[in-house]
Amino acid sequence: MQKLVYIILLCFAGSLSYASVLCPKTFNYIDLGMTIAQVKQACGPPNKITKSERQIFAEEPVTIAVYHSSNLSVSNPTLTIEYARNKIISMKLGGAEISSTTVCGERISTATDYGTILIVCGEPSFMDHATRKVLQGSGKVQVWTYIPNEFQAAITFEFVNGVLTKTNN
Repeated sequence: MQKLVYIILLCFAGSLSYASVLCPKTFNYIDLGMTIAQVKQACGPPNKITKSERQIFAEEPVTIAVYHSSNLSVSNPTLTIEYARNKIISMKLGGAEISSTTVCGERISTATDYGTILIVCGEPSFMDHATRKVLQGSGKVQVWTYIPNEFQAAITFEFVNGVLTKTNN
């Protein structure tokens, strides 16, 4: 029993360390979400800092509802509705982008909330999930480059508005 608990703890500890990144010079661990000051304290100063300002995007989950002609008042086309945060972001009928339609019997549009579409059109033939990039605004970006030694590839840390968001490690 003790061996089983030990093995489970080792597996769990391994999954926790996966989210952490090892500093190339000091061998301390850092995590996404840490500030510039925290990373500098843990890793020391980088070999190179590149600063810029650019548009910042975030991934947003999107649900895709597909209605085949058996659900619709038309004989052939497929109605595809993409929504995020219960708001319609795209509607296509037979592959063509549309802003409104009456194929479900009542007028629906990109301004219609998804709950109403479920009432009007019924359950979709099938659902799928994806992500899309959503503009969050502009932000200050710093890319820190650490060169551990001549035999190892450079390691970069990207900060957006002072917070670690990405590494190449």
